[in-house]
Amino acid sequence: GGRKERQREEMVGLDEVLHFVSTSPTVAVVLLAAVLLLVWELNVRRKMQVPSPKGALCFPVLGHAIPVAQGMIQDNFVDIAHGWAKDNGYQTLGFRVAGQLYVMGSTPKHVEHMLGTNFWNFEKGQELQDGFNHVLGNSIFTSDGDSWKEHRRVASHLFTAQQLRVRMRSVFERRAIQLSSVIRS
Repeated sequence: GGRKERQREEMVGLDEVLHFVSTSPTVAVVLLAAVLLLVWELNVRRKMQVPSPKGALCFPVLGHAIPVAQGMIQDNFVDIAHGWAKDNGYQTLGFRVAGQLYVMGSTPKHVEHMLGTNFWNFEKGQELQDGFNHVLGNSIFTSDGDSWKEHRRVASHLFTAQQLRVRMRSVFERRAIQLSSVIRS
């Protein structure tokens, strides 16, 4: 008797919900939108080729925008990203902010893959360029493709072994003087 009674109660509850939804177009539209949003989010997560950070808040459409924004506001996003990397065994991760996927690698192997052997598959994109142009200008840090090649060609002459020796010597001398004054006092 108890099992049939529970089934009857569940059916009554389902009937009430269906009746409420069918008599309220607003509720029906909201419910349909929620189901479509959930299906969209599950599809996005299935298509991601890298895992998301374990335990990080991730919402439909927004993705990881809330923890990223909190980190930016509190000026500790690097600490948050490091926590994600650590909690996930320093494996490659992907996090989303709105519709943009950001890939995060944290080992020398990842850096070599992203900045060396497979560089052309990791474009910065217009959104990043627009966001950083006011700070970094149109430079090697904000450009892609042929523009990046030209910036790299020009910058490579600034970082020859001779240039680094000259610049590092003056930095070393300045820091040595600062250190000796601290030691003497």
